Amino acid sequence: MGVPSVADQLHSVTTRLSELKFDHIDYICLKFLLLLNPDVRGLGNFKLVQEAHEQAQQAVLEYTINCYPQINDKFGQLMALVPDLRALTLRGEEFLYYKHMGGSAPTQTLLMEMLHAKKK
Repeated sequence: MGVPSVADQLHSVTTRLSELKFDHIDYICLKFLLLLNPDVRGLGNFKLVQEAHEQAQQAVLEYTINCYPQINDKFGQLMALVPDLRALTLRGEEFLYYKHMGGSAPTQTLLMEMLHAKKK
């Protein structure tokens, strides 16, 4: 399933995050940005998700400017990592789903329910 190549990608992203002095607040903000994805198909309220996504981006921008003025364009560099993080997430989901379908992962968990719902 290409897991070794994912390890290389993950190492690259981790290195870039370390260079940006990635902290727990950055983590929370990026997590919100990844979860509030207006590009997800079948959204019930696109406008609400879009507005929340924009608010989260604004919060990240303000935080990086105010708390890390010494890091040139930390916000832009973090936003540039979002597609890589999404790609890694999808690879992880695929791997976990593959393991689950092969009987090598737990069956009765919320995570598995979410993976099955996503595949429908």
